[in-house]
Amino acid sequence: MAGEEKARMAGFVSTAGSSVDQSFKGEAIKYLLENPEEQENAGWGEGRRDGGVNLASQHALNLMKTDPAGASTWLNSLPESNERLWAKKNFASNWQNYDPDAVQNWVASQPANERTEIESFLKEN
Repeated sequence: MAGEEKARMAGFVSTAGSSVDQSFKGEAIKYLLENPEEQENAGWGEGRRDGGVNLASQHALNLMKTDPAGASTWLNSLPESNERLWAKKNFASNWQNYDPDAVQNWVASQPANERTEIESFLKEN
C-alpha cells in the first residue's frame, strides 16, 4: 500500500475505536505526523491540525493506563513538532493525577526545550 491509499488507511486506523490493535493505531498516528502532506488524504484536512494533537494525546493516555513507560517511549518516537509537544503536555497533566512522582521523573528526562514547556504547562494547570 502506498500514497493516497496508505494515507486513507492511516486516517481510518488513527481514528478507529478500541477494536484496533493499539500498536497499529500508534504507528498510523506516527506515520501521519511524520508525513504532514498526507494528512489531508487521511481525512485530517485543513484546519484539523489539532486532530494530530488530540489523537496523539488520547493514544498516549490510553497507553498510560497499562504501560506508562511504553507511552513515554511512543511519545518520544514521534517527530519533533507542536503535536508531539502538546501530546507530552497532555500526557504529563493527566499522569500527574495518578503518579506525581513518576511524572516529575519523566519530565526531568525530557529534552531541555520540551522539559521547560511541559513544566510551565503543569504549573499553569
